Amino acid sequence: MKCLSKLGLVYTYKCNASCASCCFECHPNLTEKMELKDALDYIHQAAVSSTFDEIGISGGEALLYETEVLEILEYANGLGLKTTLTTNGFWGETLENALNKLKILKEKGLSSLVVSTDEFHQSFISYNYIENILIANETVGIPLKIYNIVISTSPDHPLETKYKHCDWIKGACVPAGRAKQTILSDNYMYGDYGGRCTYADKLTIMPDNFVYPCCSPGIRLKAMQLGSVSELSIAQLLKVKENAALLNIIIQRGPKWLKEAGEARGCFLQNRQDEYVSICHLCQEIFADEVFLQKMKPLIKEFSADIDYEKYLKL
Repeated sequence: MKCLSKLGLVYTYKCNASCASCCFECHPNLTEKMELKDALDYIHQAAVSSTFDEIGISGGEALLYETEVLEILEYANGLGLKTTLTTNGFWGETLENALNKLKILKEKGLSSLVVSTDEFHQSFISYNYIENILIANETVGIPLKIYNIVISTSPDHPLETKYKHCDWIKGACVPAGRAKQTILSDNYMYGDYGGRCTYADKLTIMPDNFVYPCCSPGIRLKAMQLGSVSELSIAQLLKVKENAALLNIIIQRGPKWLKEAGEARGCFLQNRQDEYVSICHLCQEIFADEVFLQKMKPLIKEFSADIDYEKYLKL
């Protein structure tokens, strides 16, 4: 089996922000989170499986539970696993705070840090906080990426020019969660959605114990669930993923190929549209359409058999 790169732990849905772009609709009043003992168990299983080399921790805002996150980082580091933490940077209120936090994270073994900052986060987290983190990290030196969610009307990030030497990543906002409710369809940045899926090299565990095959914004769909870690081990979930016919078609052929193959056989998505933000956007539209999936069942079986035969020929 192909090795996966990351086990993602969405540690909590609780967040100090309520961003309009949030795919999980996080906000301060949510309390759902992972138990620390469970998170440590998942990491242990990941290490034993020899399938993962990295643990990703996100939310919500995972650092609202700082003591627990630090224990997770230390435990994963002790097992030889890399760690990535995604945060909105609420802890960068002062340069001193940012410096102290970064030093602690590095001491506990954090491999890389992702800071989410954009027009949506800025309503809750000042850009000054982010700048404090960037300045402090020049001393601490944790590999850091800055993730900026954009729509067609988004202004340039005010820190990007000044800190152009940093690793900036722009991500087109996908209509999922709160974004689907608050952002006008004309304001999304539609683009290329062809090709095979290259994002399903992960397992992502949510606070409710359900597991998904990637970290796409719109993954919280019943058809995308691989199972629950309260019922299946990580090893068993990997086997479920390996045998998931629809998912394998998405990985080997891509969602656009599947959509067009279905249309050629008279099967159409109920929400017909000619443009999508990305592969992930189209993929979530496919997995959300129960009627389409039901009609496609015999074709999915046929396409999956073709893919298996192609793999056999390459042996």
